[in-house]
Amino acid sequence: KHKGQEIICVSHQAPILMLRTYLEKKNPNSLFKGKCTTGSITKFVIDNNKLEKITYRGNEIENKG
Repeated sequence: KHKGQEIICVSHQAPILMLRTYLEKKNPNSLFKGKCTTGSITKFVIDNNKLEKITYRGNEIENKG
């Protein structure tokens, strides 16, 4: 339906880790061993219904208080 388009989904930690675990075909018991911090971005690249790449960018904002 959205071929060739980028789709953005804003969510909480658990659903993002669940999707990553599912797409990587990992054991669900490894769910919380993955990275997903507050303010981070996880990008899933899917082409022709196949997972091509996952990139992760952590929260780089420093608390200078």
